Amino acid sequence: AYVSRYADKNSLVFVDVLEGKFKAVLDYHEVEKETNMGSVLAPRHGKHAAHFIAEKTPEFQKVEGNSGRKFSQTEFALFLEDVMPYINQPDAAVLYEIVQTLNAKTNVDFKSGIRTDNGQVQLTYNETIEARAGTAG
Repeated sequence: AYVSRYADKNSLVFVDVLEGKFKAVLDYHEVEKETNMGSVLAPRHGKHAAHFIAEKTPEFQKVEGNSGRKFSQTEFALFLEDVMPYINQPDAAVLYEIVQTLNAKTNVDFKSGIRTDNGQVQLTYNETIEARAGTAG
């Protein structure tokens, strides 16, 4: 409300997304009205500013604190139960269903062959991983 009340066409808002900081400089430099090429008409010293720092909620801090952490399937399912109300995308219920029903199967096919006349050895190793998730998985 404060920024809306005192801002004019030259006011600017600067945002630091990573820190959650906003700075509205209400008396930013005026721009030449006719050319609009960025030439300063009159210096305005940027002394009239409004600051806002977005505080991280405990829920956000919990999610952020676990970012990049490796979970077991059970740990991740329990973690999701705690933070599901705060997840918008992907849909929390879909994500929870996937985590609960995650399934992977690995098949290995190994073959060995040797030629006795010259000692040549041929080895073949094939690994196939089949993964599924969700009820239809």
